[in-house]
Amino acid sequence: DEAALAKELHDRFGLTLERATRIAHSQCKMARSVIDNAGLIETGVKEAVWQYEGSCALKGHEALAGRRYVLAGGALIDGKRVWPRREPVCSCTIMRIETLTDEDG
Repeated sequence: DEAALAKELHDRFGLTLERATRIAHSQCKMARSVIDNAGLIETGVKEAVWQYEGSCALKGHEALAGRRYVLAGGALIDGKRVWPRREPVCSCTIMRIETLTDEDG
């Protein structure tokens, strides 16, 4: 939980409460991204469309806007695999692509 992590960072490492809160928020956001991605894969969602957010400060993320990518493999930028919200200053999201099964028609 974000509040407990911020308190721990503040108490254990002597960070200011403001800095500890920013770090805790960032870490929890990145962890939620990993958990959400795994959950989508487990439910059978295989692909997503990258949704670029203007507040994202990472180089190359804007070029991914609207691109389809495989959830398990991530999107490729300059030879590096990336996923939305997995880096501290990324605020990008996804639009998941529902895959039809043979039974669906």
